[in-house]
Amino acid sequence: MSSSTIQPYLILACSSADEPKELIHTVLQSRVCEKNKYCDAVYKFDVPENLKFGSFDSLIRLVDDLSKQDSQVEAVLRRIERQLLELDPKTEFKVVSQRSSLSCEEYISKFHWDDAKFPRTRNIQDNLSLLLTSIQKLDEEVKSKSQTFSDLKTQYTQMSKKDAGSYAQRDLTDVVTPKSVRDGDFVETEHLTTVVVVVPRGQDQEFLSKYEAAASKVVPQSAIPLNLPADKDGAKLYRVVVFKNSVEEFSSNMRHARFNCRDFTYDAAKYDELQSAKAHMESEVKKQEAFLKRVCAAAFSDTLVGWMHLKAMRTFVEAVLRFGVPPNFAAFIAVVGKKSQAKPVKLRAELMDVFSSSGLFGKNYLSGAKTEKQQGSAATDEEGSSEYYPYVSLSFSPLVSAKAGSA
Repeated sequence: MSSSTIQPYLILACSSADEPKELIHTVLQSRVCEKNKYCDAVYKFDVPENLKFGSFDSLIRLVDDLSKQDSQVEAVLRRIERQLLELDPKTEFKVVSQRSSLSCEEYISKFHWDDAKFPRTRNIQDNLSLLLTSIQKLDEEVKSKSQTFSDLKTQYTQMSKKDAGSYAQRDLTDVVTPKSVRDGDFVETEHLTTVVVVVPRGQDQEFLSKYEAAASKVVPQSAIPLNLPADKDGAKLYRVVVFKNSVEEFSSNMRHARFNCRDFTYDAAKYDELQSAKAHMESEVKKQEAFLKRVCAAAFSDTLVGWMHLKAMRTFVEAVLRFGVPPNFAAFIAVVGKKSQAKPVKLRAELMDVFSSSGLFGKNYLSGAKTEKQQGSAATDEEGSSEYYPYVSLSFSPLVSAKAGSA
């Protein structure tokens, strides 16, 4: 799939009581693909005709249930799709089904009902319930794992933010590194300590003229700029040696003079500990990101597989309601071409002509014969009004993001 294309599909089903399915497929391909180029391809859609459904009333209920659940399963698929694209905008969406790894297009074109997951001997309602339970678990797992990753990433982002900003705000443990510290920069004795002062751009001389008088016990000429570049605002870090019992007085007077004294004690071991924590956090973020990608990729695959089986169930139910029992219908998936994406009415009109009583297949469920113009008008109805078509019609797209990569 092109990185800028969202590929739409149409599921179609018509009665096959009077014509072989192969013939219907051949004619449909000829009319919508070869003759008019409305579709890029038409594939057979493997919808079993022997699914169990119980009574006619059960079918009526299933129509509404399947339509509702169709939308809910698609919503889950979209959330997973967005999450995968957030993790990797170039991700390739793959479907793992029945021991094969396929692109979305390949899976759809080769769709085969999975009896191992959804035995056709089981009632449709039971298969649907199990499918929805599985999708719900996948959705909850992706949400949980995504939240865990988001929390971890937030912690890492907050830690990384400390590497930016001004000297007045940054964690100096990460600024004053062992490589930048010279012998004698930091003095710590029983009575003396080192105070780090943030000196704004262009105020070095003012600071040097005031610091010695900022407290009664400041070591004269002890103000030395640290071996560090100015911050983003042009401020520099100076160190001043002060008697410990004068630190509070010194800091207060410096603050009144608009010089910020930072509460910082140089410790090489603490710096190493911080770097180790950051490296561990970065490694953990990458690890959890890779894990989340795998979870989302697997969830996307399983959800799309479930969604396609739900589409098959829905096609079966609507076909039986339209064409009667015993089930005898042909189902297809059409890849809608760019020509029809721009002007869908023409494709609908062509399908109406093929499937109506005046065409080759199907039964006319419309009230009276319609002209081509009227057929085109009926073709503009939404999927929810598909009862006006003489055939089953369901539209879908496996991917909806224009950023989706090759799939």
